[in-house]
Amino acid sequence: MIKDRIVKLLENRNIPKGVFFSKIGMTTANFRGEARKTPLNSNTIVNILSELPDISAEWLLTGKGEMLKSNVSTFTEEPTALKAQVGLLKEQLKAISDKCDDLLRQNGELSAKLANKRLPSGNSIHRDRGANSELKL
Repeated sequence: MIKDRIVKLLENRNIPKGVFFSKIGMTTANFRGEARKTPLNSNTIVNILSELPDISAEWLLTGKGEMLKSNVSTFTEEPTALKAQVGLLKEQLKAISDKCDDLLRQNGELSAKLANKRLPSGNSIHRDRGANSELKL
């Protein structure tokens, strides 16, 4: 089925499914469970082929032939394919950057909570600067 081929392709290329599906006007729900068995309309197929211009339409529709178009491509197709890949890579990089920012924020919050935690009198926390660098009470 077309949807199975799309999912396989996205996984092979490490393209985030949610990002791609929104670009073609769909959601991840359209590619799960029983919805995965429903057909795509022609507009969605056009959107898929526009987003992935190096994919063979015959392979996408029938599963026959090579997944990628032959190396006989026009010079106008190559920049379009590269532009699409650059766009997807930028989106992936943005998602990773956002995740890093979130983890840094969480780390700061946890560090602040730890710094505010009080120990019973007479105890203190210090870091042994030795080879294993463990926290000691």
